[in-house]
Amino acid sequence: ERVPPYLEVRHDALAARLVRLPERSEIPVICDEQLVVEHYSR
Repeated sequence: ERVPPYLEVRHDALAARLVRLPERSEIPVICDEQLVVEHYSR
């Protein structure tokens, strides 16, 4: 399992910690952001 570079995961302790805010390019999003912006700008 791939752990994003902005997370620190300890499987032995069942813990995860956010070590930094993720860059936009690191966040997997399955939507068109522009369509969301246009929808809420109405």
